[in-house]
Amino acid sequence: MEIQDESGDKKYFTIIPNYILNHSTANDQALYLQMKRIAGDNGTCEAGYRYFCNQLQIGYKAYKKALQYLSTHNWITFIGEKEVLTDGGKQKIFSYKVNDIWKINNRYYKGGVESKHLNQQGGVESNAKVVSKVIQGGVKSKQKKNYKEELIRRTDFFPKKLKPFYEGYEMRKAQGKWWVLKEGDWLEFAAPESEIEWK
Repeated sequence: MEIQDESGDKKYFTIIPNYILNHSTANDQALYLQMKRIAGDNGTCEAGYRYFCNQLQIGYKAYKKALQYLSTHNWITFIGEKEVLTDGGKQKIFSYKVNDIWKINNRYYKGGVESKHLNQQGGVESNAKVVSKVIQGGVKSKQKKNYKEELIRRTDFFPKKLKPFYEGYEMRKAQGKWWVLKEGDWLEFAAPESEIEWK
């Protein structure tokens, strides 16, 4: 038996994963929400940057930063350029595919990374502690250099080389294991190595 739902109660709203809300800025979230709304069920978003800047009440620089963040984290994928007819004439717009990240969302909240902190095993301290110690100068002179190097490494002052990531989080290999830097804490990586992305 086949039942066709024509109630219309699923129209005019957009569902987004909590992962987006907990791992991005307000501009990133707003842009993702607008792109997901436009994409609808087919998953393709076609709109010019002026539309998004107007909808989000942000400038071009903030828009580009949010767009780059979504793209870097593989939440969207650039498809190509398209020429469309607007009230002002022909305009080139970019097409993006809104990627399905429900698997990432579910794995994150059901647990794909063990909450075993590296600093509990004598490793690197959390980012907030490192920043605090460097600013306050509350570390011994021999260790201070290491804290500064760690701070510089984490804040990406240097040109990027390919680095390992898991679901958008930075990774490192230490003590013969992979670790994920998540919200300032180092967590032991428990998923298969095939899920590590190199960017």
